[in-house]
Amino acid sequence: MIRFGRNMLKNQAGKILINSLITASLFGLIGFGFTDNFSKFFFNMRNARRNADMHQIQLALELYYQDNGHYPLSQNYLPTVFGWQKLMESMTSNDNSGPWLYQPINDPSPEKNIFYRYGSNGQGYEILYYLETSDALKKEVIKSF
Repeated sequence: MIRFGRNMLKNQAGKILINSLITASLFGLIGFGFTDNFSKFFFNMRNARRNADMHQIQLALELYYQDNGHYPLSQNYLPTVFGWQKLMESMTSNDNSGPWLYQPINDPSPEKNIFYRYGSNGQGYEILYYLETSDALKKEVIKSF
């Protein structure tokens, strides 16, 4: 009777080990699937924020144009990061009839070195920004020329 009990315990120990390995591998597969979905979720969330930022800045630029008769000028007419910084300074200042924005708009993930760019000759403007994808950045351009 004792031998039967020992054999039974050995068989149960083997089953427990196999069940543990199967469970661990299932958790690993599920976890791998979730990390991929989470990264796509965060890409989409940041991209939605970028698109909303661009809509907001377009509205603010049109208000600025109505008040001043021209768009904020940039050093050169090509979109640059410096041009965006100057745009944020002019749009958030309390000069004339401003501010047209209450706080500066910047990319939601500056740690990735993704920055908005702005260029203008006063009569039109160009904004350059990037959307994230799973393997690269997708360039987006807004022009009002």
